[in-house]
Amino acid sequence: TRTVTGIFAVHGNVDSGGDMSVNGSFEKWLNEGRDRVRFLWNHNSMNPPIASIKDVREVGRDQLPAKVLEWAPDATGGVMVTRKYYENIPLSDWVFKAIDEGDVREMSYAYDVHLSQDVNDPDNPRHRRNLLEIELYDISDVNWGMNPATAGVKGLPANGTTFVQHSAMVESTVEEVF
Repeated sequence: TRTVTGIFAVHGNVDSGGDMSVNGSFEKWLNEGRDRVRFLWNHNSMNPPIASIKDVREVGRDQLPAKVLEWAPDATGGVMVTRKYYENIPLSDWVFKAIDEGDVREMSYAYDVHLSQDVNDPDNPRHRRNLLEIELYDISDVNWGMNPATAGVKGLPANGTTFVQHSAMVESTVEEVF
């Protein structure tokens, strides 16, 4: 049906950029601004959306797919999106086909942090802040997400290596944008 549900944010585990979202961090802005969120390919806001968002909601640990918990055993919850890919639009068709074949498996999101808490954990120096209140702008299918525990396709997680190999490049790009 071209409708796909996946987890684009996994709460309770640290992503490759050192951030950790927490349960409830999306709640305020989903309730107040969800109609502004777009579903894009790889955060490319120069193109129109590739899919129509049907539902976005936070879920508890008990609603996370088993494969997400295998990748992120400390996960406390996440944010789920259901979207329907446009038909007869070349980029939408291409991304949907790549998802269907299992070649695109990760997701990401563009956001502003309205409230965060700095973390100083000598046992985990990569963990720099907890994201407590997040305003969401876009959800994207991506080749590599900052959090490889995301489940972009039918609840299946990323396979293979983590995004750590690419994080330095992504981190510098994110810092330039924000």
